[in-house]
Amino acid sequence: MTPVVLLSQTPDKIAGSLCRACSHHGGTTVFSSDGINLPDGGADYAMVVTKQLSDYRAPTGVLLLYDPPACAKHIRLSEGIVPVLLSDSRRSRRLLRGCQNPAICCSMSPRDTLTLSSISSESALVCIQRSVELPCGELDEGEIAIELSAPYSSDIIMLTAAAMLACGITPPNGRFII
Repeated sequence: MTPVVLLSQTPDKIAGSLCRACSHHGGTTVFSSDGINLPDGGADYAMVVTKQLSDYRAPTGVLLLYDPPACAKHIRLSEGIVPVLLSDSRRSRRLLRGCQNPAICCSMSPRDTLTLSSISSESALVCIQRSVELPCGELDEGEIAIELSAPYSSDIIMLTAAAMLACGITPPNGRFII
C-alpha cells in the first residue's frame, strides 16, 4: 500500500480529484478528520488528509503539499518520501527547506518538473520537463494526456498527475482519468 499524505488547510479542493484518480488504478482508503473510508477488497493507496504534520516516516510514500497551513514550519521526511508541490507556494518551499528528497515541482514555469501544456473542459496535457529519480523508479521526460471527469484548475490537474506518478502509477494507454 502506498501512503499519500495531503497536507492542506483546504483539502477538499484536491482530495476528491486525487481519490477518484487513484481509484481508477486500485482501491483507495481515505483517512481524514471527518472519517475513514475503507474500500471492499483492500486498498493499494492510503490517502491521509491532515492540516498538521511535522514528521513523515515510511519506507516510501508521497507528501502532497497544497495550501499548507501558515503555522507549519518544518517537516522531517524519511528518504523514500516524494514531496509534490506547487513551486510558487512559499509555504510549501519553506516546509521543505533542508530536505534532500527529490521533489516534483509543478507550475507553468519551464524550470519545474511538471507543467501543463494544454487544457480544455474535457482534457489536459501535462508535460514532464525533466527526468527525476524517484523511489518507485525514474520519471522520464514526456507528455501525459489527462481525461477530465469534471472541471479542475490547472494547479489541481498538475498536482494530481504528479502525485499519481510519484505513487508509481503508469498511465494506461498514456492517459490518466481525473
